[in-house]
Amino acid sequence: MKKEYRLKKNQDFQNVINKKCFVSNDSYTMYYYKNAFEYSRIGISVSKKIGNSVVRHKVKRQINEIIRKLCNLDLSYDIIIIARSKFLDNDFQRNYLSLETLYKKMKERIEGTYEKEKKSIN
Repeated sequence: MKKEYRLKKNQDFQNVINKKCFVSNDSYTMYYYKNAFEYSRIGISVSKKIGNSVVRHKVKRQINEIIRKLCNLDLSYDIIIIARSKFLDNDFQRNYLSLETLYKKMKERIEGTYEKEKKSIN
């Protein structure tokens, strides 16, 4: 993922998390919020509770690969993906399907809010 598509700063993470728009399941929690850019920015967070630095980096690499295959970066949203401890219990395919369902759920909510805004204007 290119640098401009990444969220790295703590302040950016806090801004998105404080808006409290999120979806979650056993393996992930995904926070999202509209940004001012024409593209999405994605941040990945893995807690120290998951494992040592080698394990956490492996989890980040796997999530990065799933994002590369799955996500459309034209949504203009900031997205934070937080891995939960159940992530380690599943294989790559289950983790992929789990993140895919969350991504679809997030897109449905985004489109739902867009439709509500559109109706309130008319």
